[in-house]
Amino acid sequence: MTPRAINPGQSLQLLHPSLPVDGNHIVLGRDRDIGAGETAVQLDVPVGQAPVVRLVQQSTAHDPLQYAGATVATAGSDRTITLIDVDGRPIAGARVTVRELGVSGQTDAAGRLVIAAALLPAGAWTLDVLAVDGSTLVVEIIIQ
Repeated sequence: MTPRAINPGQSLQLLHPSLPVDGNHIVLGRDRDIGAGETAVQLDVPVGQAPVVRLVQQSTAHDPLQYAGATVATAGSDRTITLIDVDGRPIAGARVTVRELGVSGQTDAAGRLVIAAALLPAGAWTLDVLAVDGSTLVVEIIIQ
């Protein structure tokens, strides 16, 4: 692989394993360590305001799951919904549907679902969540 120059003002694609900041971002600065063969890069990564999330209904089927809730973060042109349980563990493999829009997807191993911001605009939305064990949850989110 041929190395490429990274200069301030250029766009650089970021794929982060645990934060919802994937996408193209502007390079603000860089520091080269030629001896170590490394370059540190500072990127402009907006995350936006944290939305208000309120639990509105919980499953009563089987043994009800006690979900801690959901968070939504906006990065670039995507919104990342993260579901976690009361122990702080991600709710992986859950089927999530935005009731009013019919947009749906499945959470990854980190409990995250990425939806294009164009498909999930600002407003109040209801998330219908179906966990892998069949338990259900309804979460209301507000994106400002």
